[in-house]
Amino acid sequence: MKSYSEISNRYMKQNKKRSLMTIFGIMMATVLIFAVGTFLLSFRDSMIANERSTGNDFEFKFIDVTDKQAEKIIKNVEVANFSVQRSTDDKQSYKVNNKECYLLVGDSGYFKRLYRSKLSSGKMPEKYGEIVIDNYTKKYLETNIGDKIKLENSEGKNEEFEVVGISKSDYYLGLNIATYFDSSRMTSDEKYTVAVNLKSNKNKQSIIKKIASNAEVTINSDNLTGNSKILYLTGNGSNKDKNIALEYITIFVIAIIVVCTIIVIYNSFNMSVIERIRYFGILKAIGATPSQIKRIIFNEGIKMGLIAFPVGCIVGFFALKYGIKIFVGGDLLGMDNFTVKFYWEAILISAVVVAVTIFLSMIFPAEKAKRIPAVEAMKNSNEIKKGKLKKRKSGLIGKIFGIEGDIAYKNIKRTPLRFIITVLALTVSIVIFNVFYGFMDYAKQMVREEYGNVAYQAEVQPSLNFDEKSIDEFKKNSFIKNMSVFRTDNTIYSVIDKNEVNTAAKRYKFEHDFGEDKVNLLTRVISTDNNSLNILKDYIVEGKIDKKKINEGQVIVVAGYKDKNENGKIKTVYPAKYKVGDKIRIPKVNLDLDRKEENYHDKYMNAAKKAVRNNEYYEFTIMAIANRDPFSGFSSDNAVQIFMNNKTANVIKGTKMISRIGINFDNDNDRTRALDYFSKNDNNAMYNYVDKQQAVDLITHTYNQISFFVYCFIIIVSVISIVNILNTISTNLLLRKKEFSTMKAIGMTQKQLRKSVILEGTIYGIISSIIGGVISVALLLLLINVGGGLGEVQYKFAVIPFVLSIIVTILVTYTATLAPLKKLKTLTIVEGIRDDD
Repeated sequence: MKSYSEISNRYMKQNKKRSLMTIFGIMMATVLIFAVGTFLLSFRDSMIANERSTGNDFEFKFIDVTDKQAEKIIKNVEVANFSVQRSTDDKQSYKVNNKECYLLVGDSGYFKRLYRSKLSSGKMPEKYGEIVIDNYTKKYLETNIGDKIKLENSEGKNEEFEVVGISKSDYYLGLNIATYFDSSRMTSDEKYTVAVNLKSNKNKQSIIKKIASNAEVTINSDNLTGNSKILYLTGNGSNKDKNIALEYITIFVIAIIVVCTIIVIYNSFNMSVIERIRYFGILKAIGATPSQIKRIIFNEGIKMGLIAFPVGCIVGFFALKYGIKIFVGGDLLGMDNFTVKFYWEAILISAVVVAVTIFLSMIFPAEKAKRIPAVEAMKNSNEIKKGKLKKRKSGLIGKIFGIEGDIAYKNIKRTPLRFIITVLALTVSIVIFNVFYGFMDYAKQMVREEYGNVAYQAEVQPSLNFDEKSIDEFKKNSFIKNMSVFRTDNTIYSVIDKNEVNTAAKRYKFEHDFGEDKVNLLTRVISTDNNSLNILKDYIVEGKIDKKKINEGQVIVVAGYKDKNENGKIKTVYPAKYKVGDKIRIPKVNLDLDRKEENYHDKYMNAAKKAVRNNEYYEFTIMAIANRDPFSGFSSDNAVQIFMNNKTANVIKGTKMISRIGINFDNDNDRTRALDYFSKNDNNAMYNYVDKQQAVDLITHTYNQISFFVYCFIIIVSVISIVNILNTISTNLLLRKKEFSTMKAIGMTQKQLRKSVILEGTIYGIISSIIGGVISVALLLLLINVGGGLGEVQYKFAVIPFVLSIIVTILVTYTATLAPLKKLKTLTIVEGIRDDD
């Protein structure tokens, strides 16, 4: 032996089992940290790539800017790339074969980054006059590549275009026709929409404000929009609450992993030091310095870390990559192109975290071995807390379990450090299980709250060209159980007295177009038949649906949104102090206005102001108040919805367009038949069919996939902790052979010894369960609180899993005592008292 540091090599070889256990603990910690980091980075990049590939390859979009403003925006040094679309064309009404259509005019960047449909044949337009159309438009116009079509604008002028490409759209977007223009030749008589991606990865919100300022664009909600998905994934979202919630959740998860691994690895190193404390005393007695003792322990940790870290990274990467393929499949969280990539930053972060974890795990055991006097170390008495001899009455444990319980409890008190270490290891398992299971349960409740309250399994969304005769065709299909037709006039305002407004409802837009003492609020009048109104009965929070009152012209108001108050409780915030029996007032506009006609809104507002001045209103009595829309499953937070029957709605002049058709089925087979019918029907250019149950199934599937990863994490940490607990408790008992032999020598029977040892292990489990339970509740509430920006659900605590975790913990500690008991049973009193291990 050339140096004391070689002792660490010999110890690792001689104690292969303990060394492998420690290496396994470090390796699994590395697997967790590296796999979680790699998954989060891969998930982020795949989500961004998926979003950009679906015609949303932009971060910010300026709407209706002038040519000068557009030029300043695209030439700004902060802009990485841009796409330009002529806005004016969106506002002009075009017709083809006497049917309304949309003419999209964009530059090369638009067709590269924003055009939603994928090209199936031909090419994208390269000059004005060349057009690309989607498969729905192709079917309706009965045209093909090379054909020429004429578009008629609102002024009656015709323009001829040549079809050069056909694209494939997964769903109907109207009659879409797109052509090219050169964005380097913008003119002052047009308005433009400019979409940009920025070079910087940080502070995008502040940078876009500077770009807008330099281009002399006044920012408001109408002329600037952001791609929220990309912005939030890169930490640049406009909603600070959501940004902070996502950051806090990430920090919280990483912190939990680090704390768990520190405790697990520390426990292993600490037990290794306790087991050899006598040998460290002997080394000190023959001349080893404290720093050399410390170096021996650190050498062990460094060598174990160097072995475990690369293995952990390799195992973590391939387990993640192929685990997803085997157990989840190619479709992960709704993404077909999810790819697990190798990130050097994940290795660097994992290396730093693991190094810090190992250092913190070794520092206290090393300091203990360094500072303990040689004599005390050789006696191995430092771990045992000596108290004064005094006569004590039996405590609660003694009264319940007898003398064996008293001895078990006093043994725990005599070794407080071992007790703390063991309890920490147990507590970690309880906390990990309860916190992450609880948060997944919270996520499940959010999914159920957001998507589980939809009244219809499918929905038909008619276009402006929808032919109402199609409804009769729909009803002929045997696969439809029931169908509800809803008509809407979107642009109507109800009038509320100023003192009746709830100013706390910040999400509603209150305006004073009808006078300072009155507030006008965007209101949607939705009408249907009496039977279909019954679909709202599950969402009523005040009043009830009464057929007689419906026929008398009374209405159901759907309003309010969920929000948290200062105490963290979920409440419904209403825009006004509505109650059953109140009157809803809508200005009596005596114009038969058509929403499709030009300047509809201005004409309506002028007529509405006149009606308010003359105190002329349509008045509807509130029969009931609901808090959810039957289609979306939640309430709109920018408008009040008034549901009434068709007869009542007819008193309001104006066009009542079919807005939604709700459909329910008897079984999944009928649902599949409906999907096939609506996707193949020749009239599908008139509407968009949405299988809402399919959307719910997708969300459920996504939740189950996330649950898979979380539960894998819980299982891995729990296995590490349980193995560590078994090792800790068994080592703790085997190190006390002399103590147990002495007890047997003074009269304790084998049965009493067995009971005492089992009770000692069980007491660990009981105390850990109490501490872990309290910490679990506190951390779960904290995690739900910091993640509160992601959802508006009042969490309902799951009691059964919580109790189950406590029972399993107690069983694990009981099981951990059985193996060493077998060894202690075969140990004679003389061998035990003479034991020098």
